[in-house]
Amino acid sequence: MPGLIPQFTMRDINARVDRFEKEKTRKMFEVLSYVGIESVKFAKKNHTYQDQSGNLTSSIGYAVIVDGEIKKESYKAKTGAKWEARNVIIDLAAEYDVGMVLVVVAGMEYAAAVESKGYDVITGSSMFADSELLPFMRERLGIHFI
Repeated sequence: MPGLIPQFTMRDINARVDRFEKEKTRKMFEVLSYVGIESVKFAKKNHTYQDQSGNLTSSIGYAVIVDGEIKKESYKAKTGAKWEARNVIIDLAAEYDVGMVLVVVAGMEYAAAVESKGYDVITGSSMFADSELLPFMRERLGIHFI
């Protein structure tokens, strides 16, 4: 009785693993992009400070960074506030030079001071993402984050 003869090669196995990895990466990018969009919406809708100039709320944005490169970003802001958010994200991209990461920022330099006084600028959106969005997206797309 002859032994089993495989109907595939190592090349076939490697190609399948590559396709699987690319699909998981694509799904993770989708998840992070969606969570970024929803986190920004939440932060802009549910902040607890009074934004007299509109700059702080306008400086809230997000980016998905892959291996230190900004792959997707969104800011719907007044011109100056938009650039403040973008500058923060550019600085963060240099720190996250390996892997895929979502950053949500309030770009105005005084955002942390406002939060330190007990007002919610973006902390609430982070908790919203952790408790509501990520579990839903994990279940929907089958991606598990560390």
